[in-house]
Amino acid sequence: KRLEISGLKLDFEKTKLEYNVMVGKKIKKLSITAIPEYKKSKVKIKGNENLKNGSKVVISVTAPDGSVRNYVLKIEKEKVNTLEIIFIIILTLSAVIGILRYLILDRRKQNLN
Repeated sequence: KRLEISGLKLDFEKTKLEYNVMVGKKIKKLSITAIPEYKKSKVKIKGNENLKNGSKVVISVTAPDGSVRNYVLKIEKEKVNTLEIIFIIILTLSAVIGILRYLILDRRKQNLN
């Protein structure tokens, strides 16, 4: 009936059995809400711990008649953005150079006085 993952958009369809899920690189576990179509169905979630790139979370729904349907969430972790890292390095170096220039100029002023 319904499958939700906290913080993520999932277009759940009961006939679709596999989903690719993009998560942040620090996410270790998903907060999953699985509500079956029939109240007497049982839901089990496996593989939802210590998530890594390529992990698979399996949500098994067992209907009252004993039939089982497995929904698989294929986990893909966000990659580090190289441009972001370069930008942070440039900002850090600019700040360090600015501080060094200030300290050097300040010492020169003190030596002139």
